[in-house]
This record gives sequence, C-alpha cells and structure tokens, in this order.
Amino acid sequence: MFKIVEKVLQRYMKKHFPDRKDEIVKKAHELFPELMKGTPDLGGKENDLAYNMDLFILFIAYYEASDHLINGEAFDEIFEDLYQTLKPFGFLLNCNNKFILSILRKYLYSSYQKYADKVKVQSRFLCKVSE
Repeated sequence: MFKIVEKVLQRYMKKHFPDRKDEIVKKAHELFPELMKGTPDLGGKENDLAYNMDLFILFIAYYEASDHLINGEAFDEIFEDLYQTLKPFGFLLNCNNKFILSILRKYLYSSYQKYADKVKVQSRFLCKVSE
C-alpha cells in the first residue's frame, strides 16, 4: 500500500509540478526518515493501524517537500486518484458475497478470540492479586 500511495503522490507531482517533481520527490525521501524518528512507537506489526501513521508521515513529507504547494484540493485529487487505483480490488471486500463474508467473519472471530484470551488471562491475574 505504501508504494501505491507514493506512486499516486508522484503522479500528482508530475501532473502539476513537472519541472519540480524530481526535486520534491528527492526532498520527500530525505524528510521521511527524519519525520519517522519523531513518531512514537505504535507497535509495528503487532498493531494493524500503526501503518496509518507511516502513510500520514509520507503525506507530511511530500507536503513539506513541496513547500506547502499541496493544499486541501490537491489532497482531494490525490485521494480520488488513489480510490480509482484501488477500485479494482473492491471485490475482495464485497460483503454481499457469501464466501467473502465467511472469510471476513473467520478473520474477525480469530482476531477477537486472541483479544478475549488476553483479557481472560489478565482478569485472572487481577483477581488473584486483589484477593
């Protein structure tokens, strides 16, 4: 997903700032690791949503690298391009399809079960401590 988003950002730069595209991309690549150093650890692979922070930092890097030329309208265009790029994969999350729905249910149940097991172990520990 990270590479797809970066390609969409680069397409936007090429379309609107063709003479500065290479400069902006290079500067964004230099800024990204610096910005990542300042972010808190959100759990990496343990936390499925931690990846959102990486994407957010990528957008910030391009925003800063472009000297704030990317505004709200630009993000609307970038997100529309991203949507169109990912649209063919939409069938994978079609909850009207019984097979896809059964896979999603199994995944969600297994994810919940891991959480429930952790809570159960912690609650046993807390009950023993409080006694």
